[in-house]
Amino acid sequence: MNIEIAIKDLKIPITLYHGDKDTSVPIEEGYDLAKWNGLDLHVIKNADHVFGAVHPWRSATLPSTLMELCKLTLNHLK
Repeated sequence: MNIEIAIKDLKIPITLYHGDKDTSVPIEEGYDLAKWNGLDLHVIKNADHVFGAVHPWRSATLPSTLMELCKLTLNHLK
């Protein structure tokens, strides 16, 4: 099964988030996923593939792009 068929058959709600500076997965692939299942794609400006996170995390605060992702996710779950 390929990704297009899998997402078209998906029966559970999902939300898509993608950084516009992602160099690992082209943003066009996010738009394709959204189109194939009629989903909304939330593009986070200036976010890379990991939304500014690193491992190990040594800061007391989150990067603004990761904080935006967290807020969008929490709003979606409400």
